[in-house]
Amino acid sequence: MSGETGVENARLSQFREGVPFLALSVLVPMALIAVAEAFFYTRNMEVPLALHGLNIIYCVMAPFLLDLRPQIFQAFSLVSLLRMMNIGMPVFFDMTIYWLPFIYLPVIVVGVMVALSPMELDLRGAISRVGERLSNIDWKRLGMYSIGGLTIGALLGFLEYQILRPERLIPDMTLGSLLVLGVVMFLFVGLGEELVFRYLLQDRLRTMLGAGVAILLSSTVFAMMHSGYSNAFYLAYVFFIGLVFGISYDRTRSLFFVTVLHGSINFFLFSVFPY
Repeated sequence: MSGETGVENARLSQFREGVPFLALSVLVPMALIAVAEAFFYTRNMEVPLALHGLNIIYCVMAPFLLDLRPQIFQAFSLVSLLRMMNIGMPVFFDMTIYWLPFIYLPVIVVGVMVALSPMELDLRGAISRVGERLSNIDWKRLGMYSIGGLTIGALLGFLEYQILRPERLIPDMTLGSLLVLGVVMFLFVGLGEELVFRYLLQDRLRTMLGAGVAILLSSTVFAMMHSGYSNAFYLAYVFFIGLVFGISYDRTRSLFFVTVLHGSINFFLFSVFPY
């Protein structure tokens, strides 16, 4: 009897760690996201909403019903949440720049909650850890990341502008408008997307599949989530940018650096380069 139990436990362990787990936790969510984004590429709004909603339900229920580790499912569910917020968010303002925070703030809040373990949800403990990290900041490295991120971001933003040719997201180039754009692009869009695609999705894929495959897969999903522009060449370029972000994050282990890098691209793309 104990021998049969041991065999059964071994089978369960293989299921939870091997190819079946990989298929259920990575391939199924990626397939649902890919099909949803294929419809979004053709300007269809209803089907992507339904498929991303289905992916969220799947990512919530699969770990519970199959007794699987939930971490990777959580990351993929946030990808779909980001798209659903993007499509389904009511338009409160005429200018896009003003309703972007309403899309990204809920994703950031949920992402932070997902990133924290139950023990870290203790408020006093969290505040104490934040205080320790602030007191140990390497300001020289932070400055290098800021300058490097802004410089590389400006270059990548210029190349992206040559492909996309977007209009400015601000009415003028005054200091106030540039400040609003900077806050939105760095603290909401840049932080929100890097939290989801690098800090959560890439890191959790890395523990399963290694750094190289994790960077490739997270960059693929990142590119797919830009399907709304309906430009195949642009999607290829976003995949390249995703690789740059992924490698940069893997080498530096700095969410701050990739956030500055990402925010810089968007800031220059939607302000300085359009003319």
